[in-house]
Amino acid sequence: MENLVRIDRFGRLFIPAFIRKTINADKFEIKVSNKNIVLKPIKNPLELFGTLPDLNANKLKEVHDDWGHESAA
Repeated sequence: MENLVRIDRFGRLFIPAFIRKTINADKFEIKVSNKNIVLKPIKNPLELFGTLPDLNANKLKEVHDDWGHESAA
């Protein structure tokens, strides 16, 4: 899927509607890789609710706290 897009004088990149609908995202991480611009869709965390049924808020905090201590060591 290749399309020609333009960047306006304010630096805005216009993504065609059919691509936006296909990706179903309105926020993106942007980076430069090998002189290419890469846009990575960012999911709304609320959309992920229920995808990990064994993980609740307390368990998530526990894992987060443990991970934070390991990365600081």
